[in-house]
Amino acid sequence: MILKDILKIQKLYNCANTTGVSVVTERPITRPQPETCADNNKYCDTWEKIGECKKNPTWMHVNCKKSCRQCGVECSDNSEHCKYWAKNGECAQNPSYMSRFCKKSCGVCHASADFISDECRDHNTHCKEWGKKLQCRANPNYMLIWCRKTCGHCQ
Repeated sequence: MILKDILKIQKLYNCANTTGVSVVTERPITRPQPETCADNNKYCDTWEKIGECKKNPTWMHVNCKKSCRQCGVECSDNSEHCKYWAKNGECAQNPSYMSRFCKKSCGVCHASADFISDECRDHNTHCKEWGKKLQCRANPNYMLIWCRKTCGHCQ
């Protein structure tokens, strides 16, 4: 639906095809910082005390990292189904969920030593597919660093 709307606007204003993957941003792109270790909800501590970190690790380990003691834990998947989903193409089909909860299976774990600021290439096999799903705009902190070529963020 959104893609059709974009195409209509382009036709109306006689714009070049901008539905591709290149991105123009108004803010400077900086290297992402290591993930902060924080709780994203004021009730995380309470939920941890009643056992939610063990009962619901998929959500809790991402959103209540501090309370569930996930700080500094190696990049991992937060669901036992991640490998299966990744094999079935979900990393590309559902990037918003998969790149957050199935990081290991989708290959979005990167060490800070992996930063190569001037190299014009994609560092993930899913970059092209994610770019087609407009992830360069939706998820710029990851895409404009690790999918530079796909997002047109280099030459």
